[in-house]
Amino acid sequence: MLLEAQSKTSTATHLKDLVYNNMKQVSITGSANGIGKAIVDLLLLNNYNVLQFDIEHDISKPENRQHIVEQSKDCDVFINNAWDAVETASQLQMYYDMIDEWHDDKDKHILNMGSLMKYKAIDVTFAGPPADTDKPLYSNAYRITKKELHKQTILKHLDLSILCKMTILQPGFTETDFTTEFGEGIVMMKPAQVARQVLNALESDVHIIESSFKIR
Repeated sequence: MLLEAQSKTSTATHLKDLVYNNMKQVSITGSANGIGKAIVDLLLLNNYNVLQFDIEHDISKPENRQHIVEQSKDCDVFINNAWDAVETASQLQMYYDMIDEWHDDKDKHILNMGSLMKYKAIDVTFAGPPADTDKPLYSNAYRITKKELHKQTILKHLDLSILCKMTILQPGFTETDFTTEFGEGIVMMKPAQVARQVLNALESDVHIIESSFKIR
């Protein structure tokens, strides 16, 4: 009887391990709030294993990006979500760093979070962070860097030496702590809507997806 119980436990543990090992392993930057948190929540509900990086892994620092790459290299998917308001090219550099690691692996997938706002000039400048109140946090740099992220995703896709799958998703304005400065009267997407588009992209067989979406 004891032997039978042990056998059932062993079988259950084996099946649990088997399911876990077959789960897609996803790493994501900017995971603690806004779009990133919504993506994490939805992926966990859909049986993805998620490795999360947030503010303590400031992507503006090369050593932090190297750490993220090292921790993520055995994952199946990298979601390049975080954007740094001071070092605005950091998200693009994070993409380059992952390409360097995964360029020759056709089973890997890099998903870049762009923005539909790359098409629109933005005149708003936010107040700086509390420790540096006179330093602009946001301006047209957001639009410019998101536009370059889109361009480089397409160019890297056309490079035949790069085998990994690439996606560029471009939501419209999304309701997050970051966009509250725009004030009332602007219709925004919900983070959960963006997360659903990310899940659809991850489960698509298409090698590259260029998707722009907004509330209509």
